[in-house]
Amino acid sequence: MADPLLERLRHAVAGTPLQASFDIYTEPLRMSGLCAKPSAVLEPALTYGLARALASQADTARYLVRRPALLERILESPADAIETRELELDRLPPTAPLDLELMLDELRYLRRDETLFAACYDFSGLYGFNAISGFLSSLARACVRRAVEITSLQHPNASEWVVIGIGNVAGRELSYHSDLDLLFLYPDARSRADGVARSAQQLIVYLSTLTSAGMAYRVDSRLRPSGRQGVLVSSFDSYVQYQLESAATWEHLALMRTRELAGAETLGRRLLESLRSRLLTSPRPSWPEIDRMRRKIEQERGARRVNAFKTGCGGLMDVEFLATGALLECGPPSGIPSVPNLLRHYASGSTVEQLIADYTFLRCVEARARWVTGRAVEFFDFDRPDAEIVAELVQPGSEPTTLRQEVDGARSQIRTAYDAVISAGTIRALGPLDPSQHPPQTGHASRPRRQPSPWPRRLR
Repeated sequence: MADPLLERLRHAVAGTPLQASFDIYTEPLRMSGLCAKPSAVLEPALTYGLARALASQADTARYLVRRPALLERILESPADAIETRELELDRLPPTAPLDLELMLDELRYLRRDETLFAACYDFSGLYGFNAISGFLSSLARACVRRAVEITSLQHPNASEWVVIGIGNVAGRELSYHSDLDLLFLYPDARSRADGVARSAQQLIVYLSTLTSAGMAYRVDSRLRPSGRQGVLVSSFDSYVQYQLESAATWEHLALMRTRELAGAETLGRRLLESLRSRLLTSPRPSWPEIDRMRRKIEQERGARRVNAFKTGCGGLMDVEFLATGALLECGPPSGIPSVPNLLRHYASGSTVEQLIADYTFLRCVEARARWVTGRAVEFFDFDRPDAEIVAELVQPGSEPTTLRQEVDGARSQIRTAYDAVISAGTIRALGPLDPSQHPPQTGHASRPRRQPSPWPRRLR
C-alpha cells in the first residue's frame, strides 16, 4: 500500500522534470515508513515546496530519515513560519554545556535543519528569494554566535572580542552553501591578543570541521588587514589605523559591507560606524580604480567560463561593485548594507529597479544551482543533465534553453548599467535620486515578508 504523504508529494510534482528524480530520491523515506500515516495538516503550497526539495536534492530524504522531528515540524508549520522562526533564531537560548563533540554536532544540525526548512518555503513560492536569503543570513549569525558560546565554554577567562561579517552575510544576502567572510577584532591593547587569536582559530575549526553531522560553514578570513600575511586578529586601534592609512581601495570596498555578528556586538557596531564615517568624511569618486579591479577579477575568474554569472561579464559582481563604489563616491547610508538598499540610497528610477531585478534573478538562479549541485558554484552549464531541474526550480515550466536566454538577457542589462556608471564616473548615471520615492533606510534588519505572487518571476 502506498504511503499517503508520499503520494501527495509525488502528485505535487507530477508531469514536471522533477517526477522521475522524486521516485528515486524519496526511496529512503519510503523504506523508513515515516510517511505511512496520512497528513492532513500540510499547507498546500508547502506540499509543493517539500516535494520540490525532495526531488531536487538526493540528500534531502536521507537527512529527513535521520531527523524525523524536522519532518514533523515541516508538516505542521503554517504558511508564515519563516518569519516566526527567524525571530527565534535571533534569541536562541544559550547552548547547554555538553561534551564538545555533542555541541559541535548540535551546531551542524541547527544549520542543516534550518536550511532545509527554508528551502521548503523557498521552493513553495510562499516567500521571495530575498526573504529566504535574509533568513539564511540570520541562521548564519545564530551559528556564529553559538560557536562563540562554545569557545567561551572552553575558555571561560578569554578576552573580549567581536566577530565581524563581511559581504553577503553583512547585507543579509546569503545563499545555499555560502562561505562566511569573517574578521576578528578585540577592543583594546589590554586584551591578550594571543588569547583572542586562539579563540578565533577555534571558532573557525568549530564552524568548518567536517564531522559525522556534516559541516556548519566554510570560513574565509583573508579579508583581514594584509590578507594571508596579516595576523588573524587585530585590535580596534590597529584596524582603524590600517584602514585610514594603509588599506587599498578594494579593502575599503569590503569595509562598506560589514556588520557585527557575535561577541562584543555593541562595541563592534560603534567601531564600524565610526570608521566608515571617518573614511567617508570626504567622499571621492574611485570609479576608474574600481573598474580596473572588476575587470581583473572578470579576466582571472570569469572569462574562461561561459556561464560565470557571478564573476563574468554582467555578473553579480558588477552590481556589487556598483553598490559599494557608490559609498565611496557619495558617503555612508544607514541601514543594512544589502546591494539593493545601497543602490536605492544613491539613485532611483526604472533603471535602478531593473538592475535590482536582474541582480535578484541571477542570485535566484545561483541559489538553485547551488542547491541542486550541493555546493557553491560561480558558473553553471545549462547543458548538464540536471539543468532542467534548476530551470524548474527557478520558474515552474521553464526549460534550460529559456533560462539561459533569461540569464544572458539579465547579464547584458547589468553590464550596460555598469558601463554607464563607469563611463559617467558617477552612480547618478543610473538615475537621479528622488528622496520622496525612496525614503532613507532604517538601522534595523529587514524581516522576510510574504509576497503575493506564488512563484518567483522576472521583473521586466
